[in-house]
Amino acid sequence: MSNDSSKPGEFIRASAIADSWLADTSTDFQSNDQIFSGGRALYQLAAALSSCTNRGQYQKAEAQLAAIRTRLHERLQNTNPHTNPTNPHTNPANTTFAQACHANSLTPLECETLLILVLSSFGLLDNNRPIHDIDDLQKLIRPSGVDPFGVMSALASGSKLAQSGLLQVSEGNRPLDATIRLSEKFTRSLWDSPGPALWHFETRQQAHDQLRRIAQAGRKQIERTEEDEFLDADEDHPEVVPYSVGIPIQNFYSAVKEHPQWPLTQTLQKLEPQDRAIVLLLMSKELGHLPQDHRMFNGFGIASTVSVGPAGLRHVLTKLRKGSTLRTENLIRPCGGMPPGVLEEDDAILREAEFELTSTCRKALGIQRQWRCRSGNLRKANTQLQNLILHEEVTTALAHALEYAKRPERLLDDWGLRAMIPYGHGTTMLFTGPPGVGKTAAAEAFARELDKPILVIDYSALQSCWVGETEKNVVRAFREAADEDAVLFFDEADAVFYNRDSAVRNWEVSEVNVLLKEVEAFAGVCILATNRDTVLDPALERRIGRRIRFAPPTPAMSAQIWQKLIPPNLPLLGKPDFAQLGAVGLTGGQIKNAVLNAARAAACRGGEGADVGEGAGVMMEDFSAAAEIEAGRVESGGIGFGVKSNGGTS
Repeated sequence: MSNDSSKPGEFIRASAIADSWLADTSTDFQSNDQIFSGGRALYQLAAALSSCTNRGQYQKAEAQLAAIRTRLHERLQNTNPHTNPTNPHTNPANTTFAQACHANSLTPLECETLLILVLSSFGLLDNNRPIHDIDDLQKLIRPSGVDPFGVMSALASGSKLAQSGLLQVSEGNRPLDATIRLSEKFTRSLWDSPGPALWHFETRQQAHDQLRRIAQAGRKQIERTEEDEFLDADEDHPEVVPYSVGIPIQNFYSAVKEHPQWPLTQTLQKLEPQDRAIVLLLMSKELGHLPQDHRMFNGFGIASTVSVGPAGLRHVLTKLRKGSTLRTENLIRPCGGMPPGVLEEDDAILREAEFELTSTCRKALGIQRQWRCRSGNLRKANTQLQNLILHEEVTTALAHALEYAKRPERLLDDWGLRAMIPYGHGTTMLFTGPPGVGKTAAAEAFARELDKPILVIDYSALQSCWVGETEKNVVRAFREAADEDAVLFFDEADAVFYNRDSAVRNWEVSEVNVLLKEVEAFAGVCILATNRDTVLDPALERRIGRRIRFAPPTPAMSAQIWQKLIPPNLPLLGKPDFAQLGAVGLTGGQIKNAVLNAARAAACRGGEGADVGEGAGVMMEDFSAAAEIEAGRVESGGIGFGVKSNGGTS
């Protein structure tokens, strides 16, 4: 096993596990899991060799490795009904691994090589490093003291392991490139054999951490699975969960059943095995064990991970449809921007659709999502509506919109509109007006009044160079806003809601179509802001519940904005003339810049190396000069603060 992840204390933990296993005086094995526990003890200790802090620890580790290897081989030899017929514990049904070793007359080296492949494939090793070829296996076993050249011989295409049907070996360009995997027949025999679970945990957090094994096992499965090859397979075992996730899921579920009070246990025990496997895979997605867009989480990835052969895939796909238990119980949902009707009818598209747990399911399972929507910035809204200086008609329009957003059920349910109008139930507003007039601030204030966070869309993350990915990101953004009960804010909405007549590529039209569909279906608050409303797609108009025009402030309003943006602790040399500053005709955004630049000019007035806090103060001339620059009436010079060292304009 690789040593690059060893940590201080790793040897002490591995050594204690080794001592515990060696303390068992049994002369044979009663189950496959007992064999696996011995293999885990061996290779965990081998992995911890690099963390030995002194020669004494290293010598102890070598002695323990030798003892485990000897006991492991002795107990394997004794687990044989032919050589030990009087022993009641040598039931081949319980010890299929040992029986496979005896039936094929495997050498100790071959047994150990087969064991490490089983442990890795079942996700029972802590490092979860995938094994694709002989080179991967060589790196894994090197610290354990196994002869690497002997392993190469044991894994050759003409070797006993390959000829016996236990392994599938495909030759590569060089010996180390030969691909290896356990045969389906052998792994199914291991899966079907009874035995105690190897896993145990005391807290839900420990359970969530152990789900990483299932995620990694599934990743290994899907990485070596090509769709064409999978669909052409002739296997027909729709009810068989494959070995890559089967054993970890079995062990995980056996462990959580020890805690019947956990919401996780109560949910899982109501599900069939394959439904349970699907939920656990998607839990790994929510917990961030794999990237949210990993292909294991689309329809094909899920189906091929928890099924065997094309018949099994078709069987699992039925569990992803609208009428399935997982969908009717509101446990999972598609999240990939695919039309719902197509998802229910077309298997090919269903295989491409991405899936996730519903927010209801996450709450029921007691888990918290560990990833955020990459297409937006979710943050707490801090701007207060009462602090904004807006035109009266704008303030009135926002107040009316707030009344509906706070109590939509009054119109929809009490007045019966929901039954008559099946869509467009959310609060969708379009803020228009020139830059800097308060559109973004008003959106934040609206979210604060509702006591909701605000999800601001990041267009650079939303757009993708891959066809179809932008649509998926759009759907994820709307789903994230719904899950977090957030106000969804599209600033500069013209960048994505542009007129489809101006599109030059088919995929550009598709992106706008998805956006329009999601806006219409969104039941929350969606705010779009733009200073170029004339380029928006006409179809957006009927989806807008309220259009609010933000006009530039009057001189009196500008004066109030100046007063609000100058902090009380700003050192002033004289009282500013706010009426004069308001008469310049700046917007709120421009005033913000002017206040900052005036303060910067005052701080730097003493020249290079001057202490900002000593003797510095902002004069009316600083504010006036900065305001004139923002208004475009004079050019900025020097460092861009717009004020000369003597306080005059540049």
